[in-house]
Amino acid sequence: MPFRRIVLLLVPWLILGWLSFSGRLSPTYEPDSASYTNFDWSSLDISLTRIRTCGYPLFLRWCALFGEGERAVPFMQWAAAMLAAWCLYWGLCQVGYRFDVAAVCATTAMLSRGLLDYSQLVLSESLAVSLLIACSGCFLATLATGRRIGAWTSLMLLTVAAWQTRPACLFLVVLWPVLGLLLDKLVLRRDETWRQRWRRMLGYVAITWTPLLAFCTLRLVVVGHFGVVSFTGYHTIGIAGQFLDAPLLADLSPEVKPIAQEILNRRKLIEFAPPNDFLSMESMFDPTVYRLAIPAANASHPHDPVALDNSLMRLSLEVFRERPGPYLRWLRWNARHAVQRIILLTAFDRGTLLLVGGVLLLHARRCLRGSPGTTAEIPNLSPQEATKVSRQLFIEQHLLLWIALGLAVFKVMLVLGVQPANDRYMTGAMPLLPSALAIFIAQQFVPHKSEDS
Repeated sequence: MPFRRIVLLLVPWLILGWLSFSGRLSPTYEPDSASYTNFDWSSLDISLTRIRTCGYPLFLRWCALFGEGERAVPFMQWAAAMLAAWCLYWGLCQVGYRFDVAAVCATTAMLSRGLLDYSQLVLSESLAVSLLIACSGCFLATLATGRRIGAWTSLMLLTVAAWQTRPACLFLVVLWPVLGLLLDKLVLRRDETWRQRWRRMLGYVAITWTPLLAFCTLRLVVVGHFGVVSFTGYHTIGIAGQFLDAPLLADLSPEVKPIAQEILNRRKLIEFAPPNDFLSMESMFDPTVYRLAIPAANASHPHDPVALDNSLMRLSLEVFRERPGPYLRWLRWNARHAVQRIILLTAFDRGTLLLVGGVLLLHARRCLRGSPGTTAEIPNLSPQEATKVSRQLFIEQHLLLWIALGLAVFKVMLVLGVQPANDRYMTGAMPLLPSALAIFIAQQFVPHKSEDS
């Protein structure tokens, strides 16, 4: 059996053993867990008015078939992560990566922070990261030449599953068309006509936007709200609510002024830190949302999550309009924090650390043996073979790298304006960055020519 297959089959079980040894196969509950475990399925309109989408509650119902309550959740989230890594391996092979290089990338993805740090939590983070990785594998497969109906269908279904599991994954519906066009032009098919490129891009638009618009239309018909979920106002008020002050009240519309006044009244009951820096605003985000804004809005819209979210969103937009300076300052602070967290999370991801350790061991071995070169040196090749090898290296170096960076940039852009860029959100922005780094390491040690290249 080839070494890559041994690794791809063995590593998941080693990870499962480590999760069991470290006690991470027992479900752990966070304050947000109740909104998933207590999801109301009694009717369609009630389900579509909740502050959570249906994806993760459906996953919990699936897990309940294999154990009482949420006992099976950590195991099923491990299984989802392993399947996602294998999907990534498949997609890389389909688009032209060498099997061994693809195996290194997939193995690195198995060690993602989303799995090892969040697998035991009854929250949507771990499953969302797995879906992002699986989507990327299917997207890679759609980039290959030929008709690949299975890959396109899988990309559509997994993208829907991603934003239904975690609405913060909505950036995928923009990312796939943009990346499809750019990678066609710059990496894969540089000689194609623009007509062919636009045709492929429209294919990505169709499979991503059609399900999204259909679902949003369904919610508009059933609950009177056009969107994936009624939760955006909950996020934005955590920022806008901190900019509220007495002079601003006079500039607000009569519809939102009572809620703003109530927020200011309730602020006197907590230790409120003025929004003078990022750390102060980050620490006051949750108190502003859950201890000030939601109770204030509940007084005007009791038992109506859609109306409550709409009112908080209107108030937030008015505050941003009246106080653009503080909001722009927040965006600058949050963007800087997001970049810092992504760099640190990627650098200290277990996959990255394992790669660095492996490279050091290989170099130490060569140093002891006195070997001057690497196993990846290209032997004497004909011009045609050299061109083919060069082309393959170019594809390997660029495709996954730009997909990984695209995931990071588009996720950060979605989060910046409505939520502090904390580790839970940034973990969903960097799931493929360690795997992209793995390519440059693997190319140093994987031979360019093998029986299966």
